Amino acid sequence: MKRVQLPRTTMEASILCLGTAGFGDTVGPDEAERLMDAFGDAGGNLIDAAGAYAHRATDTPGEGERMIGRWLAKRGDRDKWLLAAKCCRPAEWIAQDLEATLERLQTDVIDLYFVHWDNRTQPVEQVIDTLNAQVRRGLIRHFGFANWTAPRVKEAGIYAVKSGQEGFVGGQTMWSLAEADPSFVDPALVAMDEELYTLFRDGGIAAFPYASSAGGFFSKLADGIPFESLDPDKRKMYGSDFNMRRAERVEMLARQSGTPVTSIVLGYLLAQPFTVVPVLGCRTVGQLLDNVRAAETKLTPDQTAYLLLDA
Repeated sequence: MKRVQLPRTTMEASILCLGTAGFGDTVGPDEAERLMDAFGDAGGNLIDAAGAYAHRATDTPGEGERMIGRWLAKRGDRDKWLLAAKCCRPAEWIAQDLEATLERLQTDVIDLYFVHWDNRTQPVEQVIDTLNAQVRRGLIRHFGFANWTAPRVKEAGIYAVKSGQEGFVGGQTMWSLAEADPSFVDPALVAMDEELYTLFRDGGIAAFPYASSAGGFFSKLADGIPFESLDPDKRKMYGSDFNMRRAERVEMLARQSGTPVTSIVLGYLLAQPFTVVPVLGCRTVGQLLDNVRAAETKLTPDQTAYLLLDA
């Protein structure tokens, strides 16, 4: 798997990130280890974790992080991996949540720490100051945002520059070839929009999109699954006329080029004019390897324009 240097850092990350939201929920300990082993064998080195994952499926907070920590301890090769983690509460909880995450992951430092939930009434100065304090303590190397709006990201960036401190080096947002209907998106989540896209493109910030395959929306339609049989939430979120027209173009391009639909959907993200590292939400090794193979696809500018209904 190819690697890319993350902007504003010296870190080289695989072009795909292994998401672990299902660890401790839909993915048990044995399958989790198989997934991480397979990801490493394929050249992957970036794992995304959060203490809040699987909180609905277990009475033990952070069980997914514990799975990763036990696996890393067993392998004894922490230095070969980049660990991304998150604080899922307001800034005053960062220090406490970070220390708990470090303990669960059995590591001394987090390579990329995301502020996962934005309390928009909280001054960005407090967030940036708190994160930089953790950098100075040597507990995190760099930090980013997740589910922040473009105005808040801009405001934080301006303050970081004025105060001579580190700013965000990356951001997680809901983004795929399928455009999500905002009225059906969890209000705690933020989907890619034109203003955020411009920030990523022009601001030297890496994008780490989650829901990067839209829950298999295009693949399922291409496989002949009737739209009415799709998950009701996916139908509401992605079932616009615009996305249905885009699905027709995905299938047409797949037939013309002999490229699997999964490769086209992932290739769209990897063809952007800035650093994009899609976060994969796989439950089986087979799904993971399909995505690894798909990441080898490189779409041309004409193909990308065709998918965007611009051609």
